[in-house]
Amino acid sequence: MAVGEEEAQGGGGAPGGRDRSWATVTPGLPPASCRGALWSRRVLQAVLLLIVVAGLAGLLGVRTGEVAAEGPGGLAVRLEYGRATRPGLATPWTLTVTRPGGFDGPIEVATSASYLRAFDVNTVSPQPDGETSRGDTVVWTFAPPPGDTFEVALDVALEAGVQWRRRGTTTVTAGGAEAGVRYTTWVLP
Repeated sequence: MAVGEEEAQGGGGAPGGRDRSWATVTPGLPPASCRGALWSRRVLQAVLLLIVVAGLAGLLGVRTGEVAAEGPGGLAVRLEYGRATRPGLATPWTLTVTRPGGFDGPIEVATSASYLRAFDVNTVSPQPDGETSRGDTVVWTFAPPPGDTFEVALDVALEAGVQWRRRGTTTVTAGGAEAGVRYTTWVLP
């Protein structure tokens, strides 16, 4: 057989030939099922692409939120927290308390224990002078700082087995005044 004769006879796996060993479609399958399988692969690839793009854009990482409240006597509370996070990631939690004229006594910070249990709490900075619990609430007591602003930060990372969301409340009591905030942290996969 001369070169090119194989093509002329339609054999050898050439695109127009009778030997279809190169085909990717299983013989005997109706064309509709092939189209369905093709579209389902395309949809799966599109979903995976969206997940990768969302990850590269930082949409699947930690997202911060902020809540604030004011109480009597000018006591103001502002909390920056992780609005959305993922297990194992460091998550912000910084509470800022201001009171015109400063603080004349200890500051109590009461936070939901059920919220804190979702996290691996490494440190509370500054360290509280006292710590106690009241039911589902952890209460830290801090000495009054100089000036009219006090800030406490938690070094936390979300525990591995935590799913869905965690709701928390934090209430600050200082000089007979009280202010509290409510917040929710959503857990991403």
